[in-house]
Amino acid sequence: MIRIMLGSEWIALDSIDDWAGTPQNEAGRKVVYFIQQWIKGKQAFTYRTSGSTGPPKSIVFSRAQLEASAGITINRLELQPGMKALVCLDTDFVAGSLMLVRGLVGEMDLIIRPPSSNPLEDIGEPIDFAAFVPLQVSTLLANSRDALNRISTVIIGGTALSPSLSKELASMPGKYFATYGMTETLTHVALQRLNGPDRQSTFHLLPGFSAETDKRGCIIIRAKHLGEATVLTNDIAEFISPTEFRILGRIDNIINSGGYKIHTDRVEEAIYQELQNLGLSQRFFLFGKPDDQLGERVCLLMESDPVGEIAQAAVIKGLKGLLQKYELPKEIFYLKRFKETPTQKIDRKATIQLLG
Repeated sequence: MIRIMLGSEWIALDSIDDWAGTPQNEAGRKVVYFIQQWIKGKQAFTYRTSGSTGPPKSIVFSRAQLEASAGITINRLELQPGMKALVCLDTDFVAGSLMLVRGLVGEMDLIIRPPSSNPLEDIGEPIDFAAFVPLQVSTLLANSRDALNRISTVIIGGTALSPSLSKELASMPGKYFATYGMTETLTHVALQRLNGPDRQSTFHLLPGFSAETDKRGCIIIRAKHLGEATVLTNDIAEFISPTEFRILGRIDNIINSGGYKIHTDRVEEAIYQELQNLGLSQRFFLFGKPDDQLGERVCLLMESDPVGEIAQAAVIKGLKGLLQKYELPKEIFYLKRFKETPTQKIDRKATIQLLG
């Protein structure tokens, strides 16, 4: 029998109705409601996209589609009945909701925690399976490493991992995977092993999925359980084989400056490393600002107060050894707080609008 931990106490799945009014937080109430609907045989589920690359929209999936998606992950990660799975992502969105479905379909016990940067701080027992976003993993490495070490299998998604985080995870025990996917694909379609002897530098498609690139160079995805329609993305991909690929960046994150097409994702990796070298940890991103001569000039926007002329000059000096001249930021802007999507991704468009 599946058990669910809400707070500090385990309850049996068939007792969920008796606990409907018990959870003291919104996350717990949403979990109870979803499980109640699942047990009653609900056949259609609606999810919202995050809105990080366009207007948020709603997508309806069938119960059979959710079960198929969960089954693919369960089989690939060799998850077994009776294992303990941690649910600490917002279940209003597909990533958190699918963790519930994987537990229910795979007959795993579910430990429920509200979404937070450190969801392990009051959990003392080992966990077999968990899903996090990079921010949670960074916080756990700094504050709850021992608890993180007790998790057997971890998947990480929602946004790309920084090079330094990937490097730190390479020596962790257990199994760590980066995921590639989106709401439209019912979470991940591919995994990348981050540690151990089977560590990978590319994503590998899960069974049941096929993918290729379109004329823009962007990955398009198909899967029988997703229906006949092809899922189009704005992610530029390079395929090493029909099932192995790497993501080079987003087509909507390209700056056309002086005739050069600059992939901001690659440049941002270099900037991130240089900021780390200088002891700076602010969030940032690149954007293109209209320019009469260049078309667009490369600009850097940092989430902080101005760092001062000396520090700013040090950043630019360090980047000159890493980037081409046309890739270097021509201006640096500062904001105290970036705009975010409901899933805590940076909303680039809305943030840029704050500059006026």
